[in-house]
Amino acid sequence: MVWLIVALIGLIGVVVVWAVVTVLLQDVKILPALLIERREDPVIPGDVSRISLPTDDGVLIDIWESAPPGQEGLRAPPILFNHGNGHTNALFWSYQSRFRTLGFHTYGYDYRGVAYSSGWPSERGIETDAAAILTMIAERHGIAPSEVIVMGISLGSGPACYLAEKFKTRRLILYTPYLSLPELVRSMAGVGALAPFVWYKFPNRARLISWFIRPDEPREVILAHGKDDTVIPFSHGEKIVTELERHYFSESDASKVVRFLAPPRAAHDEIIEVTWAEVSEELQKWL
Repeated sequence: MVWLIVALIGLIGVVVVWAVVTVLLQDVKILPALLIERREDPVIPGDVSRISLPTDDGVLIDIWESAPPGQEGLRAPPILFNHGNGHTNALFWSYQSRFRTLGFHTYGYDYRGVAYSSGWPSERGIETDAAAILTMIAERHGIAPSEVIVMGISLGSGPACYLAEKFKTRRLILYTPYLSLPELVRSMAGVGALAPFVWYKFPNRARLISWFIRPDEPREVILAHGKDDTVIPFSHGEKIVTELERHYFSESDASKVVRFLAPPRAAHDEIIEVTWAEVSEELQKWL
């Protein structure tokens, strides 16, 4: 009996240590791109201009800007990309360039601490940086901040929803969004009990509803989420759309548009590729 009690105490100790370490290392778990090695001379595509944007707290954010080929001025509002947690500007560029070839002026950036952006990430820091970048884009092009198109994929849906609510943007593109990070963690096997200790919140659902239901303000959303997504369950994107459409239909407001793409056999990392034909068709209407 004694050995059983000792073994049980040891097991509980191991679980507690694992839980504490997991919570303390959540920055790296949420943003594994923090571990990607920085090189002295990054390889920059020829059609990219780099911008180093200083923040109020002394961080430098690395931004990749690219204009459509052979185009002067804007044919459409510029797009600000908020990429996934495993991406960097370089790794996401192949996707960003797709939007550029459609005729959109594009901007992507690395979260603080990732690749060539300095500092260390936090929810408030990421949101502050995203707001500073959107403001800069609007000023560079002489447009209202609300006219900048915001896109977020996976983790990036957090800062994207923050920007939509803060600047009352007209158009938003979301790939594989989550309801909130604690709700996402709660749905994960093995770590669900740690959800109360997640210090990144990104309350996407609440922010989207607040942004979407504003009367007499047009809102257009493209949301894509694959049913085979094992990273962020399809139910998260589905619930977001259900909430938005419930408010949309209750208000009978024709200025509110939700386009939901739910391919049956699209995994998390395949969503942009699988839905590209439909997304690009929708984006042609925004040109």
